[in-house]
Amino acid sequence: MYPHPLLNIALRKPSSSSSKDTNHPSSYAVDGNFDKNRWWGANPYTKNQWYQVDLTNHFKLNKIVLTPYYDGKRYYHYIIMASKNGRYWKKLVTKNNTNPAKKKGDTYIFNNADPVRFIRVEMTFNSANTAVHLIELQAFGTPTKALNNNNLGLNNFSNQSLYNNQALIVYPNPIVNNNPIVLNFDNTQDYKKASLEILDVTGNILQKKYFELNKGMNTKILKPTHLPKHYNSVIVKMGTTTMKKTIVNP
Repeated sequence: MYPHPLLNIALRKPSSSSSKDTNHPSSYAVDGNFDKNRWWGANPYTKNQWYQVDLTNHFKLNKIVLTPYYDGKRYYHYIIMASKNGRYWKKLVTKNNTNPAKKKGDTYIFNNADPVRFIRVEMTFNSANTAVHLIELQAFGTPTKALNNNNLGLNNFSNQSLYNNQALIVYPNPIVNNNPIVLNFDNTQDYKKASLEILDVTGNILQKKYFELNKGMNTKILKPTHLPKHYNSVIVKMGTTTMKKTIVNP
């Protein structure tokens, strides 16, 4: 399975650090929880404090979002590095300005990145005190080979935030090697139930099912095994909202 382009590939992956605050382990920075009281921390920054996550597979990164602790005033300096094997590191980002840490984090975009498995953040300065704090590290990218559901983390998919204003996201599209299709849509009106239909190119209904909805982002996974070739449509209806996307089955 190829990951959704907006899926955080660092979520709940193995993590480690140079040291940690007693009540704030390294796992807190990849747990998908952005609560300001839930952070990885180490002290003092003068001892080359670092945080590391193992993506467990090799990915070509296209984005990293780093969210240090924020209060509207403090700023951090840090270096983001990546490695194929955890031994030899390539520097990706150096932040040494005075821009304050913010709730939405710092976003870095990468083009044509080399495949990496490990991401490391060296926290080198905090303007507020001698400690360093990291609320969340998110990473996004494309695997160098097909992954199964465990590698992809689909079991945690519905808990992830998707920063996209599209009503219905379908991925992968076109379908890749009969891999499952992931549908994402946002239930902003808190509807309780929805229907899902798959139609062929002539408009005939091939599949129809009803399901319960969660408030906020919802995820459905479809198996394309029985879909006809070429073009099909998927329609999700909830309340007065209808969302439709074309699925290409080459």
